[in-house]
Amino acid sequence: MGTGALISAAVTVAAVWPDVVGQAVAGGEVEVRIYNINEMHAGSLEITAREGTRITGGRTNVGNLSLVVAEDGRSAVSSRAINGWGAAGASAWVTLQVDPDAATGSVLAGGQGRVINSVGVPNMVISIAVEVLGAPEITQHPQDVSVVEGQGAVLSAAASGHPAPTVQWQTSTDAGTSWVDIAGATGAEFSIDDARLAMDGTLYRAIFTNNAGTAVTESARLSVREVRYLNLSVRPIVRLVDTL
Repeated sequence: MGTGALISAAVTVAAVWPDVVGQAVAGGEVEVRIYNINEMHAGSLEITAREGTRITGGRTNVGNLSLVVAEDGRSAVSSRAINGWGAAGASAWVTLQVDPDAATGSVLAGGQGRVINSVGVPNMVISIAVEVLGAPEITQHPQDVSVVEGQGAVLSAAASGHPAPTVQWQTSTDAGTSWVDIAGATGAEFSIDDARLAMDGTLYRAIFTNNAGTAVTESARLSVREVRYLNLSVRPIVRLVDTL
């Protein structure tokens, strides 16, 4: 089977005001930054997590200002009100954990960050969503192929994942001890146009990669046989026929 590597550590995603979209695999975490890139607002910061996510941590860039996370992970609030959230002022970061059963490719929208002013009115609102990524999973491995010298061959591989993974074919001439990328071999199929005897025993594999991880196919072996020519000799047979 192919091997895979998931992104499970927190990944920081820069905010795009007024919406923040983080990315994480099901069961993984993402850290998102909450601030207004253009304006500063006064008040206390309140953050709520969308169903299917929970807040596992929070921080700010102000030394004596912290985020207090609720025990159930559904919300977090700043430890006090300040005069300058956003722009050149304070920013907050929260770490959101995605539920393990979240559907790959779904966008868990509905989270929110709000700065509440002294009379209880929100004067900065930012929406928070998390896109659920899926690490590549191999669905088709390349198969061993045997050809006669001078012939061509085609190797195929496939993988699922969200977003759709890219592919890079590699080759090994030392039985898999080391691998080298094949320049330009970035499609689901890799063609060998003119197999030579020196290529006999060469291994090939495909590596699929997206934002969530990497998966590697099993290796396929190329066998190249020598062209053998038959030497045929023709010996005429003379048969005498008595016509009398």
